[in-house]
Amino acid sequence: SRIEKKKEETKSVTASDSYGFEFASYKDSKTGFYYAWVIYVLPGSPAAEAGLERGDWIIAVGSDSPNVTNTSAFYSGGATTLLVADAVRENNVITFQKKKELSIAASRVVEDTPFLKDSVYTINGKNIGYLVYNSFTSGPDDEGDEYDNRMKQIFAQFKAKNVNEFVLDLRYNQGGLVTCAQLMTSLLVPADALGKTFCIMEHNEKQSKSNETLLLKKNAELGNANLDLKRIYVLTGSVTASASEAVINCLIPYLTRSNITIIGGKTIGKRVGGNTFGTKEEYDWLLHPITLRIYNADHNADYANGFEPDVKIEELVVGNEILPFGDTNEMLLSEALSRITGLKSQPARGESEGRILLAPSSLERKKTKGLIFESGK
Repeated sequence: SRIEKKKEETKSVTASDSYGFEFASYKDSKTGFYYAWVIYVLPGSPAAEAGLERGDWIIAVGSDSPNVTNTSAFYSGGATTLLVADAVRENNVITFQKKKELSIAASRVVEDTPFLKDSVYTINGKNIGYLVYNSFTSGPDDEGDEYDNRMKQIFAQFKAKNVNEFVLDLRYNQGGLVTCAQLMTSLLVPADALGKTFCIMEHNEKQSKSNETLLLKKNAELGNANLDLKRIYVLTGSVTASASEAVINCLIPYLTRSNITIIGGKTIGKRVGGNTFGTKEEYDWLLHPITLRIYNADHNADYANGFEPDVKIEELVVGNEILPFGDTNEMLLSEALSRITGLKSQPARGESEGRILLAPSSLERKKTKGLIFESGK
């Protein structure tokens, strides 16, 4: 549970200016300087316009030598330059080799779209859909249904291309609206599950009258875009949580756990949800109490310690090559594709002794709302 001061202009996490990229940070213990390892760039952002790419290292902002002593310099500011480099690790020591200098425009409000990549691959007779889905939000500021409609459109395109295998990339997805998780799951489940239980939301004994069961959508509500999958591959990471975990858990009764292959890192283990109070009132605070626990159709929620991956791959090990989303050689995606197609592909990974493992630290500032249930939606 938490409380936060309302922002005057909007409640959105995108209300503040941003250069439009997220990163894992590394701090040199000797110099105190920070370095940013870019994990993704938002389309239409100053970072995208500057040519910044996933996998780039930023070693300086507005200087030709390392100079960042506070990671806020990577988030926002005026027009400046970014010094991009390659990282080299030898015997647990990292050095940086300057690669290029990018001019970047001043930070501004950037749309934090949840859709970072969608692709279809036809390999070895398989039509494989791939979606990088970054947050469970129905539209900008969680208002309207722009993103819900976009999700249906993307899945309609998958359906039109006869997608029969699927890779869902939730590695940086920290959660969001339960209704979006309901929609996502409805698009993925076997067709004969539609209209059945998606989840059971239970409150404490004093609030048991508020208990509710949400059903999977029917195909007509989905624009007939349900993929009727028999198995799925889910890419996860150290910040995968809440609504992301609910999708995995709520697929289990219909696919079985053995047909859900989790690749990447262990998830966080948030099986509770809450409501937001104060959005329509005049007082200056938003209240986000935890109010319920979410179960699947079998009344199971056995992931308090997170979902363990079936294939553990630690992406953010210094020395790994982080490739663009959708690149068939990208380490998590390539593992899923090799298991689907039977064609082996094992990119080099920085798994040697003395490795340096990072976390996607910039995502902490977003204060993602976890799993939110909006009454009456």
